[in-house]
Amino acid sequence: MQILADPIIAPVLQKAVICIIKGIIFDLFGTLVNNDYLYRPICDWMSSSSDRTAEELEQVFISLRRVHFEDYHEKPFAPESFYYLRIFRDMVSQGLVEGDSEELLKVMYESFKKMPVYDDVGEIRQFLDDYPVCIMTNADNAFAYPVVLDNGIPHDVLITSEDAQSYKPSRIIFELAADSMRLGREELVVIGDSPKCDFLGPKKAGMKAILIDRKNAHGDLSPRVRSLEEINSILPRI
Repeated sequence: MQILADPIIAPVLQKAVICIIKGIIFDLFGTLVNNDYLYRPICDWMSSSSDRTAEELEQVFISLRRVHFEDYHEKPFAPESFYYLRIFRDMVSQGLVEGDSEELLKVMYESFKKMPVYDDVGEIRQFLDDYPVCIMTNADNAFAYPVVLDNGIPHDVLITSEDAQSYKPSRIIFELAADSMRLGREELVVIGDSPKCDFLGPKKAGMKAILIDRKNAHGDLSPRVRSLEEINSILPRI
C-alpha cells in the first residue's frame, strides 16, 4: 500500500497494469491464410470463355476492385459479395468475359474456401492456454467460416465483417471483438498484415497492434514480425 501511495512509483505501476495483454486478435487472410493468388483461380476460369489471358483478366479484376471497394468501410454496410458482383457485372457488360455474374461469384467463393494456410499457423495453439484468441476478418461468412473450420485453425471467437456489419479499420468491429472476448480494448493486441486495417485501425480503437510483415515490405512500422513464430518474443515488450 505504501508503494502505491508513492507519487513517483504509483503511475508507473498503474501503467504496467493497464498494459498487460489479456487477449489476442488475429487477422485471417494474409496473416493465417495465404491469399497471394486470391483471384487467380477465378481468372483462370473466366479465361476459358474469353480472348483475354488469365493474367490480363486478373489485372482488370484488381483494377476494378480498387474502384468498387474504395473506402467501403465508410459506407453503409454491404457484404463483400455486393461489391464483387459489381465487378463481375462490369466485366460481363464490357464483353471481357461471358457468363452469369452470380455464377461467377459462386465459383470464386468456392476457390476462396481452398486457400492454403501458412506453415506456421499451428503456432496459435501455444497462446490458447494463456489468452483467449479471436480471428477477425473483412470477409463474408460464406467462405471465411469454411476456411477456418476446414483447416482447424485454433480460436475461441470468430468474427467476420458480415457478423459485425462493419469492416476494419472501423472501430465498430474492434469493439465487437472486445465485447465478445469480455476484455477491455487496452487489454487486446491485434496481429495482422494490413498496415491500415490491422495496425493503424486497432491503435485508433485503443488497442495494441503487431504487424506481420511476411514479405518485409514495411520496415518503417514497429512492432513488426516476419512470422507467427516471433510473436511470443515480442508480446512482453508492447
